[in-house]
Amino acid sequence: FPAMCRVELHALSQQFGQHRGGRHGKDTAERNAELPADIEKHDQPGDQQRQPRQVERLVRDQIDVPTWNPDFSRALFQLMVPHELKDTVRHFARLVLVVDACTANLPWELMLADDPARTGAPPRALSLQIPLVRQLTASDYRVHVRQSMGRTALVIGNPSLAGFLETFPGSPDAPNCMPFDLPGAAQEAETVARELREQGYAVTLLSDPPPQASAVLIALYQRPWRILHVCAHGEFALRSVEGVELTGVLMSDGQMLTAAEIRAMELVPELVFLNCCHLGQASVPAGQGQANLLAASMARELIAVGVRCVVVAGWAVSDAPAMCFGKTFYEKLLGPDGLPFGEAIFRAREATSE
Repeated sequence: FPAMCRVELHALSQQFGQHRGGRHGKDTAERNAELPADIEKHDQPGDQQRQPRQVERLVRDQIDVPTWNPDFSRALFQLMVPHELKDTVRHFARLVLVVDACTANLPWELMLADDPARTGAPPRALSLQIPLVRQLTASDYRVHVRQSMGRTALVIGNPSLAGFLETFPGSPDAPNCMPFDLPGAAQEAETVARELREQGYAVTLLSDPPPQASAVLIALYQRPWRILHVCAHGEFALRSVEGVELTGVLMSDGQMLTAAEIRAMELVPELVFLNCCHLGQASVPAGQGQANLLAASMARELIAVGVRCVVVAGWAVSDAPAMCFGKTFYEKLLGPDGLPFGEAIFRAREATSE
């Protein structure tokens, strides 16, 4: 953005009761992005620390609901944004939220920043009013990053989940169920692959039949990829029979595609797009979804290994909006308009909302 406002939210980790180290690490996005012209900082936590995990509980109750709830979003804004910034945020034209490992878990994009003193205007989430993106602070990151500059893309949709229950059975008191097939994820992958080919990219598509884990891993290292797009099941801190908690994209044979596999790439992708939030198809009961934690964790790990831009769904998403978002995003980013990343995200949000 030519004139970008930036709000630093890492200090709010103390207010949310989960402060972790690495506050001033320099992240990959900051190394690659243009410096903003206007910087608005918030380096002091609120005067009062809120009740522990209050917002997290609100989010957990709403995360499986695909429709927008203005009242919930208004509560998010009032609870999460410091009082001295509330009115200021309403006047930003573009915004970058600088988050850390704690504040990245929260759904800032869903906030409704309407003015209580003004009535009559239709409610719209903040991310539909202005271009809004995140920037992650990190203390642990790859110093020397090599990225592919070729027009290449690997698109993976609905990978096979054969062998899931053998590796992730759950506990006797809370056994896991077999994740459902995701035909919508395969359709999204095909739509995205078609759009990328129209934009001049050499695309490898793995979706039909559902690819095995071995096929995905072989393709991942087959050549340098500039774009990696994945539509599939994802899980956060899922415990295996070995007692190891894994976070990533589910594949066959009890394997996952995690940030570790991306880290092993000599040339990492410039853009990774993960949609692991297909509506109603999770392997955990309703109300216990952790899509926001999965999104934040994967995004944090991918930025740390050198991926410049990460798009991750952190909420329940229906198939049609997911396809609309992906197609519009790539069309605006790579097409004749050639919009910057944040503007392309904003246009995709607008198109999906309509």
